[in-house]
Amino acid sequence: ALWLTRLARPEIPAAPAAPPRPETHAETQAETRPAAQPPPGRTLPLTATERRGISALEPAARELCRAAGITPRRTLRALIAGIPNSGKSTIINALCRRRRAETGAKPGLTRDLRRIPAGPGFELFDSPGLLPHKFENPETGYILAALGSVKETILPEHELTARILLFLARRYPRPLQNRYRLSRIPPRGDELIELTARARGCILSGGRIDIPRTCRMVLKDLREARFGRISLQRPHQTDWSA
Repeated sequence: ALWLTRLARPEIPAAPAAPPRPETHAETQAETRPAAQPPPGRTLPLTATERRGISALEPAARELCRAAGITPRRTLRALIAGIPNSGKSTIINALCRRRRAETGAKPGLTRDLRRIPAGPGFELFDSPGLLPHKFENPETGYILAALGSVKETILPEHELTARILLFLARRYPRPLQNRYRLSRIPPRGDELIELTARARGCILSGGRIDIPRTCRMVLKDLREARFGRISLQRPHQTDWSA
């Protein structure tokens, strides 16, 4: 889903003004009134790879401007923003109906802000991924690493895969069992990795488990939605493994 909202105009410092004059009663009353709030945004469900819902984006952006009392005299411009590796460039390519932005299965491909024409009177800005400077909840780092939004090297691959498998075992046991044809679900992450490896033939000579290959397989399956429609977070959830 894509969250669509209007960005406020940046405040530009004004030149030094003359000494202030005494305020009238009407001006004082006006300052005490609550400031007008910008119109709320809206969520658009879409699938960029299959172009479902893509055509609704431009009309929704124009409607958002009209609701805010803005009538663009020139080209309407929209910024596509989000966490790294979340499909921003894929959305732009779907809107343009051609490859205008570089895409790939790793974060950091888009490094600069780029303006891309998307049609008559409509322009898009492709932007680098946005992340907070520091995660208040350590679980956020695991989720972003699982999705490929941060480099996998910041976390041990074995630990990340064990957490993913334990999460799926608790929340989505049926898709996990169906995907890897597991006869049972053990309670520990390392046991889940071993069982998954044996079920999918990730075995080295001498019957040893090929752990790196198994970890790469699980991460790839998660990012390519091989487990079906699942969610790694719920509203107000603080613990990923809960």
